[in-house]
Amino acid sequence: MADMNDVEEVKTRLNLTPSQRKAVFLALLRLMQGSTLPKGSHGVVAENFALSEQHCSRLWCFLRKKLLSTKNLPPDTIMSQTDMYEATLLAPPDFFHCGRKGKSGRRVLIDREAFASELRTLPQDSRSNQRTVAAQLGVSQTHVGNMIKDGDLQVKKGHVKPYLTQRHFDTRLQFCLDQIDPSSLQGTRSGPRYRDMYDTVHVDEKWFNMKRIHRKVLCAPGEEVENTFTKHKSHIEKIMFIAAVGRPQFVEETGEWWDGKIGMWPCGHWGVYPRGGSVHKKGEEKWIDESVDAAKYRQLMLDDILPAVLAKHPHVALGKTVRIQQDSAGGHGRLRTDGNWNTVMEEMGFGESIELYNQPSQSPDTNLLDLGFFNAIQSAYWRKCPRTHRDLLRCVQEAHEEFDSNKINRMWLTLMSCYNEIIENDGTNAYKIPHMSKAKLEREGTLPEVLPVTRVALPLLEDLGCLICSRSAIYPLSNTK
Repeated sequence: MADMNDVEEVKTRLNLTPSQRKAVFLALLRLMQGSTLPKGSHGVVAENFALSEQHCSRLWCFLRKKLLSTKNLPPDTIMSQTDMYEATLLAPPDFFHCGRKGKSGRRVLIDREAFASELRTLPQDSRSNQRTVAAQLGVSQTHVGNMIKDGDLQVKKGHVKPYLTQRHFDTRLQFCLDQIDPSSLQGTRSGPRYRDMYDTVHVDEKWFNMKRIHRKVLCAPGEEVENTFTKHKSHIEKIMFIAAVGRPQFVEETGEWWDGKIGMWPCGHWGVYPRGGSVHKKGEEKWIDESVDAAKYRQLMLDDILPAVLAKHPHVALGKTVRIQQDSAGGHGRLRTDGNWNTVMEEMGFGESIELYNQPSQSPDTNLLDLGFFNAIQSAYWRKCPRTHRDLLRCVQEAHEEFDSNKINRMWLTLMSCYNEIIENDGTNAYKIPHMSKAKLEREGTLPEVLPVTRVALPLLEDLGCLICSRSAIYPLSNTK
């Protein structure tokens, strides 16, 4: 009995895609001389395509007979090289398929490049899942899933963004140019850069829900996801918080690091149920939400936010001005033009220490809180599983206190990268937030303090012939000191 090692290894026949079958057939056509194929042509083409000579010969005979049948010619008809080449180019798209019926025989391989090209012709809204894509392109769901697994297709998510007009584009572009450090425009080697924003505080509000509508859970074998119930998603308990965050920084006077956290305050108060019901009893306490209108926002600023800024921000103790950025909602923007507000600020001693300014409308990507801070707090407090309003208040405050200040610092750099993207896209929001590997740079000790301004902004500054300060006042470069 022969040893297994002495048995010659048999080469299995490859399953060719339609495009590969076409390439083999065209290669044989090029070797034709008149109406005949020279001896040894199958071996030459088989070697070039890593096939067996028998496989190449069978493919030639099969496609040649199929080509004659499409012309309604007898199988023994002799065609010239030119006629066969023209007939091949005019053949229908399914001409080079293997010809097997149903699911019999070897599995037919689909040309993935052609599949991807055909996929691009479909509207993106019709490509939400594997089933719809497979049905529209006439393939199996398994094939689509295999292409995703192999990396030939990618699953990506898109989000609805605010609709902007040309007025928004101009305002956003002007706002980002306002954030450039004026001193960096005076011929420094590093070039223009953004302000370090150590004197800036961002203020905004957000609803925090008790439950998530959609959730993913890692379960052990045999474990089921717990059911959660509500009458309607609008009935899910929630509390609005207003937050103020600055940039973490080292205070040389005290030799300590400041974490940048000003505070988070709930917008509402505790009350009691006037009547009993099936869910609660009469006199039982309940949380009452308050609408943050102009009066409520003014109260929050005077009673909570401004005192906390004066007590915690290190620039106040140094006699420097703290710039507070707020969104441009109706009740917020009125504070800057309210004469009574300015009088109250001076009476309370805030006049020289606080400066208010608005962010562009429809621009959450210019606010640190909307950019990432609120999402991080929301993810953190959900891990604490709140069940009541008191739990929610406690969990949000604990998540805020436990949040890593290094992450806040990295968010400020992300904000600067968004400024660059806004400038590069002419003020639009049709961009993706760039990734900088900030955590890796921080571990290596190479995380920058500020980001350089994109080169796209340089022609804009040259056209203006000026620099733009934080109060939108324009000063000629030649007169700036």
